[in-house]
Amino acid sequence: MRMENGEPEKVAPASFSSANPAKKKIDKLIASKVHNDPAFAELMDYVSPIVSDIDIHTERRLMRKLEQRELELNKEYLKEFEKVNEHVQKFSDKVTAMHKICADLTDQIQQNKEKTQDLLNKTSALQNRKKVLELKQKTIDDFLAKFSLTEAEEKALDGNADGRVSSDFFPALDRAHSIYEQSKQLLRTCANHSAAMGVMEEMSKKMEAAYDVLYRSIQRECRVLSTEMVEVKGVIAESFAALKDRQILLKYALDDYANARKNNAMRAFSDILTRGAGGGKPLEVLSHDPLRYTGDMLAWIYECIGSEKDLLLLLLSKCPPEMIREHEQRVLASISAQLARTFKVRVEQTLTGEHESTLLYKLVSILAFYATKIEPIVGADSDLVQTIDELQQLTLNIFFSGLNQTVHKILTKVRYLPDPESGPGDE
Repeated sequence: MRMENGEPEKVAPASFSSANPAKKKIDKLIASKVHNDPAFAELMDYVSPIVSDIDIHTERRLMRKLEQRELELNKEYLKEFEKVNEHVQKFSDKVTAMHKICADLTDQIQQNKEKTQDLLNKTSALQNRKKVLELKQKTIDDFLAKFSLTEAEEKALDGNADGRVSSDFFPALDRAHSIYEQSKQLLRTCANHSAAMGVMEEMSKKMEAAYDVLYRSIQRECRVLSTEMVEVKGVIAESFAALKDRQILLKYALDDYANARKNNAMRAFSDILTRGAGGGKPLEVLSHDPLRYTGDMLAWIYECIGSEKDLLLLLLSKCPPEMIREHEQRVLASISAQLARTFKVRVEQTLTGEHESTLLYKLVSILAFYATKIEPIVGADSDLVQTIDELQQLTLNIFFSGLNQTVHKILTKVRYLPDPESGPGDE
């Protein structure tokens, strides 16, 4: 029991004697001044509910109760520890099972590793082979990129749906020619290079097909060719320039062009003769005047040939100069050949029955003048120049024939005139 100041109340039962052991212990405790000890105070708080009466057996009862309390606590501890042990045992069983599973997995992995070792070796070999094949593939791709045409270039070489070529045709043709020359050079360095030989054959076929497409395109263009179209469609000039390596095709193409222009020039000549041009009168109304009629026809022919020359030079503007010089006169001679025949017929008709020497001499001079003007353009061997020379010679023959007749008549008259020095008796 405690007093209000916190000190234990001093109780001395009457039955206690001075020889009581409990009293001695209590006195000893009082003398030790443990009332200020927190641990002792806490101990007393714990013991006081247990001790109800204090007597000689109090200590024994207290010890018994404390032992019982300790036993109960130990039982509770043991019970809780059994639960912990049970959990630990379960965990141990799980760890053991897991260890067994890991051991089994390790064994399986080892077995699989042994089984797949050959597969790993094959995989490594395949990877190395893959690298080699990728390198070969890159080499092949580079070779094909250098020695083959793209899809767009292939399409350009095939021409348009209407059979004509576009401006993309010519770079593609140059590309094919370049590949052909490169493969030829490669074949020279390595005679047994089968790929280079195959590329050469393929490019040769493609170029032949492309030149055929180009030639047919030129044929179509020539059918409707005029000066304005050449200026607008520069692809025609490029087409002729592209044929510089195919002289036979170039000759055929220029012949087609000459035929188209020949017909165009002939129609224009017929119109100027029969219908006139620009509101003027037809030249045939002057057929009664051989000098003017012939001079106007030659003037128109000379102007027409000059226009055709300008058109041809424009058409061949992208060709080498030597190629232009080689074909210029031949093409212009072909264009003017039809004009020569018509001109010859008309002049021969005007010369029929014409015997005036002065007029004939003037005609010879006109024919000689235009022959010297036209010959440098179409050449001395052209039909037109040959026709003019023939007409000039014909006119000269008529002139000399008429002149001979006139002189013969004069000489005939002079022969029958009387001699002024002779007298009448001399006769």
